[in-house]
Amino acid sequence: MRDRFSTKTTAYLLATLLACSACLTTAAAQAAARVRLELFGEAQQVGIAMQDWAQALDRAGISGVRISSLTSSVRIGVTDEGTPQQPAYVVTGVLSSQDELTLPGGKYRRSDLKKLKVWLDDLAANGPENRRPQKTVFGLTVEQFDDLRDDLSQTTAFSTVKLPCREIAEKIAGQLRHPLHLGEALKGADGDAKLGDELSSIPFGTSLAYVLHSAGYRLVPFASNKRVELAAAKAKDAPVEYWLIGRPTEKPLGEILPGMVEFRNVNVENATVPQVLKAIGEKIKAPILYDYPAMAKNGVDLGAAKLNFPRERTTYGTALRKMLFKVGLKYEVRLDEADRPFLWITTLKRT
Repeated sequence: MRDRFSTKTTAYLLATLLACSACLTTAAAQAAARVRLELFGEAQQVGIAMQDWAQALDRAGISGVRISSLTSSVRIGVTDEGTPQQPAYVVTGVLSSQDELTLPGGKYRRSDLKKLKVWLDDLAANGPENRRPQKTVFGLTVEQFDDLRDDLSQTTAFSTVKLPCREIAEKIAGQLRHPLHLGEALKGADGDAKLGDELSSIPFGTSLAYVLHSAGYRLVPFASNKRVELAAAKAKDAPVEYWLIGRPTEKPLGEILPGMVEFRNVNVENATVPQVLKAIGEKIKAPILYDYPAMAKNGVDLGAAKLNFPRERTTYGTALRKMLFKVGLKYEVRLDEADRPFLWITTLKRT
């Protein structure tokens, strides 16, 4: 998976989904903890300066503030004074002589109180950082990601050859435990198009990502109200992290696809790319998926490009690499969610 999902990116995705009228549960529905601020300053600051801070905090929507004089026993931090059923936290902060408020979440001036409100709301909703579950990709916990991967590892056990893209996605969505918000994705011509690819042996995750990618969309997991959901986002607007069409592997080719490294008599004469790949795929027992958007962008016509390879005793891996190179293509071996290999055919030029 790509770069780690940031909090900013998650917020952007949620806003995008809401704009598309996706039915999401907001964070406001969560049972937030009670948070109280205890602020301390030098004796001379507890007067006018702290009163000004109290008023500014109140205008920013931050309530439950107590102001006291600073003593040597004061420690900046978050104290838990609630119960699992009714969580509550006390946040201790200190006002410096530079009129800057220091809290566990950082340092704030009066112009930064919107940021402080966000931090306090996050604390109320999710608890202190050191008590939160470890996050992996997409901002999900380990348990959430494992559950999602398990869901997306189910096999697409129906023929997709004659089905429109939208119908393929909807049929898969109907069998998932995690909600999929398609929004405007795969509507109109994009959704009516038929790829003609057989995905019946390929897991849901790779199948969905493939169908959406072919129409210019990305499959994006995200956490909403402590549950995991999936959404389709336009490629140009999608976050930097999305569910990939399989994943690369560093394992030796012979270990993953032995048929690709076995020596054979190879001879190809004026055949199209799909014809050659179909024949090789049947021999090595691996599906073939095509990067259609990259090919369209780089002017590669699968039906028009002809492959030739003079009779030679070699491996499919070597022969295929040489043939595809001449028409601006290459192959990659990827693994799906069930750790099964497939060939990904894309362009030499990066898009």
